[in-house]
Amino acid sequence: MNVCYCGNSGVFPGLLLSLLSLREQTSEVLAVYLVSGDFTSLDERFVPLGEKERLFLEKTLQEKNPDSRVVLLDDSALFLKEFLHSPNLKTPYTPYSMLRMVFDLESRLPDRLLYLDTDTIFLKDPSLLYAFDLGQCDRGMVRDAVLSGLLDERYCNSGVILLDLKKIRANGLLQAGRALLNEKHYTMPDQEALNHIQSEGVLLLPRCFNEQREIRPDTVIRHYCQQVRRFPLIYVEKAKPWEGERFQKAYPKDVYPALFSLFEKKKREFLKLR
Repeated sequence: MNVCYCGNSGVFPGLLLSLLSLREQTSEVLAVYLVSGDFTSLDERFVPLGEKERLFLEKTLQEKNPDSRVVLLDDSALFLKEFLHSPNLKTPYTPYSMLRMVFDLESRLPDRLLYLDTDTIFLKDPSLLYAFDLGQCDRGMVRDAVLSGLLDERYCNSGVILLDLKKIRANGLLQAGRALLNEKHYTMPDQEALNHIQSEGVLLLPRCFNEQREIRPDTVIRHYCQQVRRFPLIYVEKAKPWEGERFQKAYPKDVYPALFSLFEKKKREFLKLR
């Protein structure tokens, strides 16, 4: 199973937690691609993931299946060539959210790929999702829990995407997306682009593969993206699963004692590394 995350060193806790949850739910061999880049020229916080993180995550996965591996891809030059002058380099989201928009140019990525945001937790084996028949479509996505009701019933969330990169490389989907992101400013750049270009190429997947509201009996992936809440006043909940008490306060019904215990153990192991 080929899975992919994008991010810098700051997302390592999320990567670790998401991959631990995946490891505990599947026995399949995992090929994990970490797409990162050095964007400290844009912001000193944008330090890329490194070999230390890659090796630790690989060893963690291999405790379950020795054939699993983690591949680190540095797409700094590729990204800056495409987006150095993009109006979307200054949004609430980091440049790493737009890295998926150059996947077609990254020859080291396989044809079939499950992209995931780092704030995802696996509750069941995603093998069924990975094997989903996309038919003539080039990507599978789940409707956005909020914006599909406000903007367009087919508006999708970009936190979980099943990609057929062979088709995408042939049809120019991401090339069109890059052109859009170099022309117009968006609040959520990658998601907006993926919803505005060749929308007929999207296969709408069942909610269970990107559950954005609440855990249900069939939930495979719980995605803790920002949520609008209305009590006691309207606000946006931004707590993430690796944030300890803050997360527990925000999501008191979402309890993962075994996973969180394992996560804390692995965090301590990582911090001891030199």
